[in-house]
Amino acid sequence: MKMNYYLVRCDYHASAWHELMEQPNDVDTTRLHPVTALAERLGGRFASVSDGNGDDDGPVIGKWVAFGSADLIAIVQFPDDRCARAFSIAISAERGVKNVEITPMLHFNDAIEVMNLARKHRPGYSAPGK
Repeated sequence: MKMNYYLVRCDYHASAWHELMEQPNDVDTTRLHPVTALAERLGGRFASVSDGNGDDDGPVIGKWVAFGSADLIAIVQFPDDRCARAFSIAISAERGVKNVEITPMLHFNDAIEVMNLARKHRPGYSAPGK
């Protein structure tokens, strides 16, 4: 089954950060495992990426604490948009979460196909203002 990729951006309330700071060593157990299990129950999985340092300790799960407009970002795969949206709704229903955005992404090879499709069907179309 082909899986679709989604970029997930999430913001926490201050109370969530406070709780995480109190026991940062428990984050794998208290946060990463439950959210990974949620994705799996919906037929999805967090994308795995190499950490780039050449170690063979296994993949790094595609979830990061971010600098910028989102507190957390992740790349997650789901079988369809409905499962991805259910994932974002389940996360956003939690009190410590301020905002969740989920953006469908195209693999670059799919984007090339889309660009070729656009080029093929563009003749005859013109935007207003020419």
